[in-house]
Amino acid sequence: MANRTVPVAVLFAASLLFFSLPAFAQQPCPLQAGKVGDAEIWLEGTVGNLQVRAYLSGDPDHNLEGGFYDLKSWTPVSLTGTLSGNCDFHLMEAHGSKPDGSGPTGADGFWDGRLGNPATLEGTRQNPSPGEAGPILLRRIVPMNCDGKGNWIRMTRPGFPVSFEYPEGWRIDESPEKDLRVVCPDPRVMQYDDVGVLIQSMDAANNSNESGRFTRYQGTWWFAGTESGGSCDPPGVLCARARVSNLGGVTVLYGRGSTRLYAVGKSYQGQTEEEDYLLLLPNHWVNISSVMVGESVTNRIARTIRPTAVAPR
Repeated sequence: MANRTVPVAVLFAASLLFFSLPAFAQQPCPLQAGKVGDAEIWLEGTVGNLQVRAYLSGDPDHNLEGGFYDLKSWTPVSLTGTLSGNCDFHLMEAHGSKPDGSGPTGADGFWDGRLGNPATLEGTRQNPSPGEAGPILLRRIVPMNCDGKGNWIRMTRPGFPVSFEYPEGWRIDESPEKDLRVVCPDPRVMQYDDVGVLIQSMDAANNSNESGRFTRYQGTWWFAGTESGGSCDPPGVLCARARVSNLGGVTVLYGRGSTRLYAVGKSYQGQTEEEDYLLLLPNHWVNISSVMVGESVTNRIARTIRPTAVAPR
């Protein structure tokens, strides 16, 4: 029987294939910016006894940032941490202040666990408010946004002098000053303070020349586009003429400028754009300011403003 020898080159190639199989089969961590994975993901599931939505973004240095909110109370919490090469994560919470300024909305906890493939986030939450510690199980969902697609409904609230339409599934929060804020359910947006569409109504007799970023100077309306707003009396180099239009007999002013952005429970993060409308109704004015919301959404809310029988505040 003839001897059969296997060429050395074939053996060498087979050994390379054999030893490379584990590395080839190993999937990259699903949250690595600039690599095969994604730079950001949206998640939904449970954290302790809470039903939550979460958002995380990663960078090439394995840093993580994002936040989550409780679907019941819509209380946002910021997250900051790290992601190791084998997809283990460590995240620290940062809670914002209560609306009345009396203190944080909860105790700062921390998360430890693993981000798996397909994108699931499993681990444990420790040291939060009593009764809210426990296992974490989040699964990836499709990216969310604030473009207002879907059904819209009309808001009429006792004591508020106007009604308006807004996207169904969004939330309306009332401030201590009785102003209303329409909040988008995207956890990427909710990791920042003062986002959404703020609707303020005021007595026109007490605001004959100025409201928010808008100033009437010598018969012309101006808009302060700086990040801190301010008055345009007289107009400075960062003031621009407000765009003036008519909607059903109502004068509508429009302006766009920059505003400061702060993460919930954290420091200054940078600048973003703010859109502002001022509706000059006969007995009162309505100021609408929008941060991190689609332009078409803010415009539609402004166009659906209707006075109610409630006396202006």
